[in-house]
Amino acid sequence: MTLSLVSAVVDHLPSKGQALSRSTRAEVTEMAAKFEMYKDKAGKYRFRLKATNGEIIAVGEAYESETACENGIESVKKNAPTAEIVNQIGAGV
Repeated sequence: MTLSLVSAVVDHLPSKGQALSRSTRAEVTEMAAKFEMYKDKAGKYRFRLKATNGEIIAVGEAYESETACENGIESVKKNAPTAEIVNQIGAGV
């Protein structure tokens, strides 16, 4: 899911020094996943990442403040593209 989204965006990138066309910007915006921030029943701040089809694909922990929640989102955006995949299925974890 994520790789195909990245590939689709990269395919639409202009050459160095050129701007994205209006239609390409609209297309990329339309297909982009989104982070949603909300307060849970306990009053804690949380976020979820939704795919373009509206499916929740990731959920953050509970944060004490809106700023901390925003920082959590930024951390995911920064670290996820290069994160290692560790398969712990069957590892008894």
